[in-house]
Amino acid sequence: MRPRFPQSQIPNGGPSGLQYQRAHAMGAIPAQAQAPAPQYHPDQWEGWSEIPAFYTVTLFLDPEPNKTAGQATPLRPEPFVLKRITTANTGDVPTAVPLTLASAQGRQVEVTWQDEFTRFFGEQPCLLAAAFGDSSGYLDLPAPVLFQGRQSLQINLRRLAWPFDPAVYAPVQIRFDFQFQGVALLPPGTQSSGSVR
Repeated sequence: MRPRFPQSQIPNGGPSGLQYQRAHAMGAIPAQAQAPAPQYHPDQWEGWSEIPAFYTVTLFLDPEPNKTAGQATPLRPEPFVLKRITTANTGDVPTAVPLTLASAQGRQVEVTWQDEFTRFFGEQPCLLAAAFGDSSGYLDLPAPVLFQGRQSLQINLRRLAWPFDPAVYAPVQIRFDFQFQGVALLPPGTQSSGSVR
């Protein structure tokens, strides 16, 4: 059971007791106890330049059950508006075979992703294929996510099982690539990415 916090220890005099504990048990901080999350509203960035920005995370995952891999990519200093994440791996069979076999790796590997402040799937990982669709899939975000820069975007993987008959497809280490796609925001007078201080 989570401890009850005295009223004086909760930022902004927020609620104590059951409501506070319930929010923490669900992996979130109550709205009263957190700073407002930055949001992307294009009107607020009038006069800023938008340039394409891509960040890639590459992981190598072993074939044995419960093996894990995690890797992060650092963001440049400028604000980054994330719109899409794509993924592909070297372990799926050619797409000429039935779709379920073509996406075998994505149906046997769990994924989570995060930055320093937020776990975007909370505490519950999901199958790679559920988040990104089947082989060579992508995730379009319901709304763009604004990152302030100088953060790291991290992917974590965990293998559930090797999806093929080992006599047909020998278990090997598989490369997974994830690409974060969006735009970088450069303030007026800034000419190149990475030059914001």
